[in-house]
Amino acid sequence: MPAVSAQTCGDGSCDPGENSCTCQADCGTCGGTLAGQACKEFACTEKNICKLTPIPNCCGNDLCEVNEGFADCPADCLPSKLEFELLGPVESESFYRGELVLFKVKATGDGINILGADITLSGFFGSRILYNDGKHEDGTSLDAIYANRFLVKKETLAGKYSFQLEADFREVLGEVDYNFSVEPVLDIETGLKEKYALGDIIDLSGTVQKRQGRFAMPLTVKINNGREDIFVDEISSDVNGKFASSYHSSLIDRTGMWTVTIEGEDENKNTVSFQTEIKIVDAEESLFIQIGLVEELGEAYERISSVEIIAEVKDFQGGLVEGAELELEWAGGKEPLLELKSGQYSGTFFIPFSMALGANQFALNAKKSGETGFLSGSNTFIFNVESAEIDVEIMEPSDKHYNIGESLAPKVFASYANGEPVIGATVVALLNNKEITLENREAGIFSKDYSLSEEDKGRLNISFRAVDSAGNEGLSTTWVEVSGESLAHIIQQNAMLIAVVLIIVTVIGFFGSRFLFGMTTKSTLEKRKKELNALEKEIQSQYFDKGELSKKEYQKLMEKYQSELETIDVKLVEMKKSEK
Repeated sequence: MPAVSAQTCGDGSCDPGENSCTCQADCGTCGGTLAGQACKEFACTEKNICKLTPIPNCCGNDLCEVNEGFADCPADCLPSKLEFELLGPVESESFYRGELVLFKVKATGDGINILGADITLSGFFGSRILYNDGKHEDGTSLDAIYANRFLVKKETLAGKYSFQLEADFREVLGEVDYNFSVEPVLDIETGLKEKYALGDIIDLSGTVQKRQGRFAMPLTVKINNGREDIFVDEISSDVNGKFASSYHSSLIDRTGMWTVTIEGEDENKNTVSFQTEIKIVDAEESLFIQIGLVEELGEAYERISSVEIIAEVKDFQGGLVEGAELELEWAGGKEPLLELKSGQYSGTFFIPFSMALGANQFALNAKKSGETGFLSGSNTFIFNVESAEIDVEIMEPSDKHYNIGESLAPKVFASYANGEPVIGATVVALLNNKEITLENREAGIFSKDYSLSEEDKGRLNISFRAVDSAGNEGLSTTWVEVSGESLAHIIQQNAMLIAVVLIIVTVIGFFGSRFLFGMTTKSTLEKRKKELNALEKEIQSQYFDKGELSKKEYQKLMEKYQSELETIDVKLVEMKKSEK
């Protein structure tokens, strides 16, 4: 290539011997892309030629590079392997002769749909190409589903067969083996019931079928009563597989288990062999109604709760009975059930608080008049009853602090879950280890007068337990703080001394009595003042530190103690003045 002179390049003219790689000043820059060539661009080669070259690391440049794979760039890369999902038939299914089987798979590679693969299926039928063109029951041409049909010929022997699927996608090969079986046995579907009564017409109609296939063939229908064949009928099914036959039993036929057999063979040597047993009963037995529950009963029910019943009524053949009269009978009486829908009836009964604990029972009785006579039936069911909880609401004590000598008067309101008050129950209040039986004052109200003593001093735990005559019970607990001596208790404890003082007052006169009584009263008041100061500190600790008291309870107690302290201070001042 001739050298380009420095004087020539840059004169504004792209002269012969100059190009965009040798003289950009005169000939322009070598670069840019071409429509339809997204992964190629113009660039200078080693020989200073401007030409289309692949762009590195661009999907579509026909190079599968380090950071690319079939999953993210199928245009440049190949899958590591081919994988196939069998969409039909199911390997556990067997084929019958004459069946046109649709074989269908989905092809993927590294999780990406494979389009444009060559797939072939081989087996006892020869070879079939599987297509993904939307014309062979394969879906669409872009879904990677490949399909075709093959015929199971009349001559195909029964047994197991292996199929081979082979695929080629851009020279990446894949192969899978499948195992299927040929079993030329067809199915029979009939409307036979499990039970018939003498005199009934036994309908032996049905259909010869296998999956979607329906078959025309000659059939032999037989009924055996356990000793001999009492009915034989040679018939044929039509092109829809339908056939019809019936036997009218008589009242002199044998009862017991009968066997129904239907056999035949079609033109492709597929066979049918159907056999089932039916129970034949006396005509009288057909008048019985069967009663069952749609949903099982719960493990147990509490007193003062309801039991919901949904029953199903069937005739002796298992058919639902409409329009029956159904009644629920139990220890509490009888309740009619209402029909919800064909053959189903519902009702509810309430368990009283007095019902016996443990196993109880109820009965469902049904009857109906019909064309065949009067139908009736009954069934008994067991359900378990648990004791109900009595709600024990504590009315007294309402305060948290009491003084020795004050009346506590425990009082509760006892009721059942439905709000009904408890009457005649035994309600016991346990004050630490002291038991007090409360009296039933009115409906649900139980109380008893009780005066606090030295034994109750300190924290007094109180529990209330209520038990009614049926064994239902309830429990509630509380506590109070007992301290100090009330004025009434002081008078009671010093009754003798006060009496002596009164006698002395009478004898020695007004001044002497004031002196003696004052000495006794002053000592008592000062003792009580110390107790109240200690109580204030205690409830402050219970409120601020322990959180055992509510704000309302704390304020109420503080007001009570402050009021009593103020009264004591006033009395002590008066006594001091009188002493002077």
